[in-house]
Order: sequence, then structure tokens, then C-alpha cells
Amino acid sequence: MDFFIWALLCLINFSTEQAHSAALSFAFDSLSTRNLTLLGDCFIRNSNLALTRDTSVPSTSVGRSLYKELVQFYDSTTNRSASFQTSFAFSVINHNPSLARDGLAFIIVPDDTSIGSPRRWLGLVNATNLTRDSRPPFVAVEFDTYLDVGFFYINENHVGIDLGSLLSIATADVGVLQMDLKSGDITSAWIDYNGTSEVFEVRLSYTWQRLEEPFLSANFGMKEYAQENMYVGFLASTEGSQDLHTLYTWRWKIS
Repeated sequence: MDFFIWALLCLINFSTEQAHSAALSFAFDSLSTRNLTLLGDCFIRNSNLALTRDTSVPSTSVGRSLYKELVQFYDSTTNRSASFQTSFAFSVINHNPSLARDGLAFIIVPDDTSIGSPRRWLGLVNATNLTRDSRPPFVAVEFDTYLDVGFFYINENHVGIDLGSLLSIATADVGVLQMDLKSGDITSAWIDYNGTSEVFEVRLSYTWQRLEEPFLSANFGMKEYAQENMYVGFLASTEGSQDLHTLYTWRWKIS
């Protein structure tokens, strides 16, 4: 084959791969290891993803699950950030309400091999390597069921937006929606980010219908807190409790 033609074909293939990485969508109405990497204690049961142990006795557990492919969140050449929309359904089944802790989170993280410390750290960061000035690259939306005064949580039933730190930049009380994260009821969540306006929005409901107004929002530039290519997924953590965190469906679109 002529070298020029071969080089041109390689360039076309590379361009196609780049376009695919920047525009990705999927809809998982059942969950499996075909598309997900499982870390820690999470497991698949009946096509649902359990992120923590299902146990009859109090225990400490942490699990993380990520989509297997990297996702491009901004283009370093054009400096343009991508826009994305994701929705998912989850539940927190609490076998002992007096011991409920700690929570579940949607995450955007740089690697698919490590898992952070359990308990209050939610498996998001490694507590032993953390310093006052640490700002690891991650974006997370935490659905928290424990009041941790060390992180200035507003209560034991809230949602927070975390950017490189577990000190949330914005929080909201789920109780205002007449909802309880640890009720065991299936909860639907929608998370949207507009790469142009840099508006990040969270919606929450017990129904499958997307709400018109966001429940929680914040403004930030994605490239300030994320690397160009990151992994997306979920994590959950418990501390001496019997909470089972389960994900039922997951949809994703980025452009």
C-alpha cells in the first residue's frame, strides 16, 4: 500500500476515534460487568448494581463502579468543555435506621483502578494521602445519609456537589422535596452540565418524570477540576451500618 494512502487512513481512523470519545451515549436498563468495572465490595445481582455489602450485621463497606471507557470532558486544543446529561435510579435500603451512614455518589474520576477510604470519605479520596492543600481531580454529587459535622454537612439527608474536596461547594436538603434518601424507595436523579454556560444542575424525584426546575445547582468550569479524559460512575460507603446502596438504571449522553 502506498505510504501516503496508509497515513491518510490512519488519520481518518484517529479522527473517528477522537469524535467518538467526545460524543458518547448509552442507556443501561440492566447493569452488568460487560460495560462496568467493579471495585471494592460492589457486585451485580439480578441485573442491578449493589455498591456495598448486603449484610445482616453492621459492617464497614466501600464499593466503586465505573464505565469501562474514558470520557472526554473538554478539548485541550480548542479549550471547549463538553456538555453532558446523565440520569439514574437508585435506592438506599436501611436495615437499621439508628446506624444509617454514609452515602452514595455519582463521580467523575481520573482512574479506574483505585478506591478511596471508606466511612466518611465515601471511597472518593484516600485519607492517608490527604493534606490540607490536596485538590485531587474529581467531580462528585453525593447523596449523603449521615450528618458529619467535620465536613459541615447540613443534615443526614442532603445532596452536595463536590469539586476536588469533600467540602461541598453547594448543598441542599432533600427533605424539602418530601423525600428521604434512606427510605428504601427507588429515587430518580438527573445531573446536567452545560459546557458553554458552565451551569451544573441536579434534579431528584420519586417518579420517572424529569423535574422542570433543578433541586441544586452550581457554576464552575469543568477543566478547573477534571482532567481532559476521565471515568464516570458511582461509589458508596458505609461505616458500622447495614445500608445497601443499589443502582437500577443508568443513562448517559455527552457532546
